[in-house]
Amino acid sequence: MNSSLQQLLDQLTGLHSDESKFPKCKVCEGDTNLFDCVDFYKHCSADPYRFGLSGIGVPYYRCGMCNFIFTDFIDEWSNDEVARYIYNADYVKVDPQYHGARALIVATEMARHLAGCEQLRILDFGSGSGAFAEEMRRRGFQHVESYDPFSSPVEPLGLFDLITCFEVIEHSPKPVKTLMEMVAKLSSHGAIIIGQTLQPGNIDEIGGRWWYLGPRNGHVSLFAEETFITLAARANLIYHRGPGLYIFLKDNLSKPIANVVAKAGSPVHLWRLGAPRPDFPAAGWQGIEYKGRSMFRWSTVSEIFWPEFELGAGVNLIQIPFLLSIKDGFVERCVLAINGKKLVTRVERRRLTGEIAVLKPRTCKVALLTPPPLTPYELRGAPDRRKLGLAVAC
Repeated sequence: MNSSLQQLLDQLTGLHSDESKFPKCKVCEGDTNLFDCVDFYKHCSADPYRFGLSGIGVPYYRCGMCNFIFTDFIDEWSNDEVARYIYNADYVKVDPQYHGARALIVATEMARHLAGCEQLRILDFGSGSGAFAEEMRRRGFQHVESYDPFSSPVEPLGLFDLITCFEVIEHSPKPVKTLMEMVAKLSSHGAIIIGQTLQPGNIDEIGGRWWYLGPRNGHVSLFAEETFITLAARANLIYHRGPGLYIFLKDNLSKPIANVVAKAGSPVHLWRLGAPRPDFPAAGWQGIEYKGRSMFRWSTVSEIFWPEFELGAGVNLIQIPFLLSIKDGFVERCVLAINGKKLVTRVERRRLTGEIAVLKPRTCKVALLTPPPLTPYELRGAPDRRKLGLAVAC
């Protein structure tokens, strides 16, 4: 046996359950579970192990609340170490568009989106080679500056009307801090425009095989829309979903920026509805149970209502997180309804999600409609005669 391998094996302790070793979520401080573990050489490509294996495992964790996926692998690295082991001379091999091809594509698109903003002060945050700012200046945007902690580390002075951040925040091991750094450079009437690849709906199925999960590219933070909504709330910003763009803004926009935001999309609100916690009434629910560190209740009836609340103007996402269902195919037949109207309901990342757009705030009552709950005794002759439907997180 290789002596270094033997040394590593000798350092292992006996097997025991210890989920407390999993880190808290970096965005919402919720509990996490191990999502997957990949080799350090995995990069963003259709052939993610084209350069072989390093023999170094990189664990990724996922938050049960905001769906943020992250690794703490480089959390303690210095900037020099990150530059040495990730953003080195080999980096272009795992990101061939780094030196300008991506910037040309993005600048062409953004010049169209930002028509009317040519005189505004714009900062490209995480600018890489600086090619985006150069391309935008060629298109008539004369006040575009670049900032990147590795390639352009001199921080620009003053505040900016717009901050752009394209395929950057996934490289940050501290996304809340990174967003706050952008907010500190944003004027009181400004907006942050983020271009970012978000987790696909089948992320549970593909796990660490997702092409965008690549530690060799420095992709250490992977976002779902729920993560962005949570980040916006932490920074006291309003979140808008645009066509491939995600906008974080203040509520006192200048006219040119307001026009951009109006064309880009609507504000998005997220409502997470769970089973009653131990100190709340629980009609229609079984008692509290645990799956690992996650607390949940089984539903016992096929129609469950939540207390009324007010939808926000714009797009509203209604989510019910679940852990289990009484049988295969049960959850796919569950539907969310608002004020008696059934919503198109999708199942992804162990969430039931319905979406509704409203023009102005309005009060609503949410219902979960499920197939009839069954007992384990009815299903398979087990001694448990409780009516069980969906195991909903508290």
